[in-house]
Amino acid sequence: MSILLVGGTGIIGCAVAHALLGRGIELAALTRSRDNMSGMPFSVSARLGDLSRPDSLNDTLADFESVFLVTPEGPDEAAMGVGLVKAIKQAGCKQVVYLSAPAPAWGNEVPMLAAKRTVEDAVRDSGLRWTILRPNHLFQNDLACRDAIAGRGIYPLPLGDAGISRVDVRDVAEVAAAALTGTGHNGKTYRLDGPDPLTGREVAAAWKRHMGRSVVYAGDDVSAWAAQGAGDLPAEVASAQAEYYRQLQRHGLHADPADLKIMQEIVGRSARSFEGFAAQVSHTWQQVAREVAAGA
Repeated sequence: MSILLVGGTGIIGCAVAHALLGRGIELAALTRSRDNMSGMPFSVSARLGDLSRPDSLNDTLADFESVFLVTPEGPDEAAMGVGLVKAIKQAGCKQVVYLSAPAPAWGNEVPMLAAKRTVEDAVRDSGLRWTILRPNHLFQNDLACRDAIAGRGIYPLPLGDAGISRVDVRDVAEVAAAALTGTGHNGKTYRLDGPDPLTGREVAAAWKRHMGRSVVYAGDDVSAWAAQGAGDLPAEVASAQAEYYRQLQRHGLHADPADLKIMQEIVGRSARSFEGFAAQVSHTWQQVAREVAAGA
């Protein structure tokens, strides 16, 4: 079996690659530059290509039976995703597993969620074997906040008080690996959540417990977060994420017990908890800090 990770050299793609290790699969990742492969296992080969030009990828896609598809956020996400699904079909691939996002009633108010609905429609209409994954807000989004959490004692993401059933990317990756290599997943759409609906203050408190230092929630001011915390993002992406957080604050995003049960059946255990994630990451951050201090 051969699988290509398209748009998947980031946190999610790397986690999927690790979940697929040891299964006797030819695994590659499509990337603009080999420099983007640093987080990938050594056994994953790089295939150079440009996601913004789906019609140029036919020769690369033709070498693979299955594709794990991640579409990058931005104003062109819907058009790019539809073009990529078409290219996957035309190249003769047999299967696509698409990483989407939750589809709450308020989703059309958020451009990046609305774009993913358009790509989902293209996936369903493609004639390929398909599976759609809809993960909630990832635990691993907090990794980009290390300096704020560990350095300044601030938890910056404006999660609000309504509660979000955040999920570990490793659980998402295990479901993706099962869909790519197993049976019974064709034509299925899976909502992927963690076990606990977490507020911003609860997340900050978890970091405080495991870091052994004061960590306070920065609050619900999405505009302030967009101006400061999202400063490195393109303007369109920052604006879309800001609206996403505003909607999360208004409505929350809680897991359905039925979805949690399906996920548990696929991975063979309960979803990972945020407490476990924070404990593991805090230990790593503290160890790095000690090593830096010892070498200073």
